[in-house]
Amino acid sequence: MTSGVAMTPSVAMTPMKPLVLSQFTATSCIGSGVAATLASLVGQRSGLKPCDFETVKIDTHIGEVAGVDAQSLPANLQIFDCRNNRLAELAVRQDGLAGVVAATPFGVITVAGSVGDAGRRKIFFSLGRLF
Repeated sequence: MTSGVAMTPSVAMTPMKPLVLSQFTATSCIGSGVAATLASLVGQRSGLKPCDFETVKIDTHIGEVAGVDAQSLPANLQIFDCRNNRLAELAVRQDGLAGVVAATPFGVITVAGSVGDAGRRKIFFSLGRLF
């Protein structure tokens, strides 16, 4: 009993099957791809830099992913062009993951990942193949 309220589990405690990740990648301000990310972690580099936004007048730092502004989307996705989608495109193209698919009870799903921009986390999955 905590604070006069009985605590009861809302979900039965059943063992979970392990999730096996056969491949993964990471893209952030510390690097694009597993090797660059690991090198930054081993080298204790944060990836933060002084903020250079024209409209920001405070002394702060940002974590900007290198290469996002130069990244383009495939022609059939140009209508969705924005910084966040270019970041997703850059991320999914690291470590040979473009087009990696997993068989599920729902058919083939391209597992894309999770990205964030300006402090907002975005999660996306694509049913079918991306490439």
